[in-house]
Amino acid sequence: MNTDHTIVNLIKTPGSKVSHFSMILGFGSRDERRTEQGASHLFEHMVMRQYHDKLRLIESVGGRFSAFTGYETIEFHCSVPSRYWRAIVEFLAELISVSNFDHGQVKSEVSIILDEIESSGLSSQEQFLSKFFAGHPLGRSIFGTPDTVSAIMGFQLREFVSSHIATAPIALSVAGDIDIDEIGAICKVSFEKLVHPTFRKQRRHPFKFKAAFSIDESDPESDTVETILGVIVPGRFTPGYWAFILVYTLIGSDFLPESVSFGLRSKFSIYKAYTEHIEFEELGVLFIYFESSRALCDKAIEEMKQRFHTLSEGFTQEQLSRAKAQLIGQIQIGLDDIEETNVRVAFDLINFGHPLEVETIVNQIDQVTVNKVNELCRQYLDWKNVCLLKTS
Repeated sequence: MNTDHTIVNLIKTPGSKVSHFSMILGFGSRDERRTEQGASHLFEHMVMRQYHDKLRLIESVGGRFSAFTGYETIEFHCSVPSRYWRAIVEFLAELISVSNFDHGQVKSEVSIILDEIESSGLSSQEQFLSKFFAGHPLGRSIFGTPDTVSAIMGFQLREFVSSHIATAPIALSVAGDIDIDEIGAICKVSFEKLVHPTFRKQRRHPFKFKAAFSIDESDPESDTVETILGVIVPGRFTPGYWAFILVYTLIGSDFLPESVSFGLRSKFSIYKAYTEHIEFEELGVLFIYFESSRALCDKAIEEMKQRFHTLSEGFTQEQLSRAKAQLIGQIQIGLDDIEETNVRVAFDLINFGHPLEVETIVNQIDQVTVNKVNELCRQYLDWKNVCLLKTS
């Protein structure tokens, strides 16, 4: 159901002894101004701090609660025995009814985040993104910087959160043995203070791709080198999205002959090689990561040049059919996991305003032609578009 404030989806599973909740806020680190870097992640921390007693109660009945800050969303997920579902809906509504953040508690939590930043540093992927999205919010660390996080005051955090909650979409999906009419009434009352004019807003900082790069920041004294290759691919709202997902199914598998990791492991015995796909609204990034000795990494880069040449020539109908069968099978198997399904539905709500029917997704996948896949491969999987970073 859609209300003035949020988009709610309810999945009734009669007889289920567990209820699952996923609430997605449609803003994240991408929406921060330069002086606000780290505010979204700090908000996530403050939720865990301010509601510590309630989170302990959830844990005491065998439930679990988790939170995650991303570039475009902040997520809250909870699973509890079904008899507690009313309390959780009211808790989630309270969680986003921002009133105030105690300045002392904010500063205490900032000190924890500063320790996180110091101890973890930037991962190789974050280092890559800082160059790939140079000058853009997607190139900044979700943690923020020590200077920006330290400067955030309690009232500033409140203003940041309340302004985005007032304008960004909010999605709530609940699955379990629930009373749909009752939970609908509770949601209407609990969330009535929030007003959302649209389910998806235009981002303040659209991204324009810059020239490809090749940067070596590895330690000359280290024999072990981490290498990341990255290339722009279709985003979740880009035509050709499902065609790319089929390509990724082939090259991202651990065991198929077309896969990158299988080829690197079998040819060079590179023990750590994988692919990853990160989605944003208007674009995605395909990562290919491998870690090994400097000599083997250099050989693997040459191999990837040849592999990209092959990929740009496209795939056969037989390969496409295999990818379709694998992808559709993964989607259908996922339906048996009600918690996973509930999370997927929440993201559908935040992105599209309604849950995507599995039959519709399967039909879209079935309609992808080999010509469309090969056109996409020629457009995106060209070595001259690849960005490369070596680190230690």
